[in-house]
Amino acid sequence: MTKYFSDCTTIEELKKAYRKECMRLHPDLNGKATEEEFKKMNEEYKNTLKRLGNAKNFSNADNEEAPFDWTKDKFAEIIQKIVLFDGMKIEIIGEWIWCFDSFAYRNELKELGFWFSGSKKAWVFSGTQKSRSRGRYTLNQLRDIHGSHVVETSARKRIG
Repeated sequence: MTKYFSDCTTIEELKKAYRKECMRLHPDLNGKATEEEFKKMNEEYKNTLKRLGNAKNFSNADNEEAPFDWTKDKFAEIIQKIVLFDGMKIEIIGEWIWCFDSFAYRNELKELGFWFSGSKKAWVFSGTQKSRSRGRYTLNQLRDIHGSHVVETSARKRIG
């Protein structure tokens, strides 16, 4: 049961409500609020953010155990192609394919529709064109929000 963010249905609404609650509950700004209450609100914010972020990527938002199934759509074909690139680390984060240690395959990745994220030092595929917005999250934050799966070396040998 959420106390602070029960009406939030989108991440944008949640962020707006969070800022408002921070101003209301921060111990340095409001003499009535306690540090403990502020910590509880922060914990609820993190849980709600994770739930709303996961709801975007799951076919059934109520079932948070079901990860995005990249084998049943356009990603399967891309994975089949890049899994043969030797020495490259492949990670599925949410609905994005991230390729690390991939300098040797940059031309092939670009042809497949990947773009390079300079801040993350990795090639990225989402099935859409690259947006102009700057990423606000670190890779670890993206992993926490959306979930991740590393394509193992043994899986590469079976597919190839």
